[in-house]
Amino acid sequence: AWLTSAARFEAALSLMPLEGAGARRRAAVLTYLAWLRRYADPQTAIVSLDEACKLATSDGDHGVAAIASLFYGLCRCYFGCR
Repeated sequence: AWLTSAARFEAALSLMPLEGAGARRRAAVLTYLAWLRRYADPQTAIVSLDEACKLATSDGDHGVAAIASLFYGLCRCYFGCR
């Protein structure tokens, strides 16, 4: 079920603008997507969370930035990244 959800989030990302008004929503979707994929593809999850952190921070969305940053750190810890 998680991978099906992830596929739907990926489809939604392809329809979202990369910058501007869609940046906040894109950051949130990237965060959800990364959390769903963290076990199936941890490296991609880490890259997605890094992008989500940058987008949320640049858009001033401190809530999404904090959650993405937390998940980023957890994924790096779980999967042995330094």
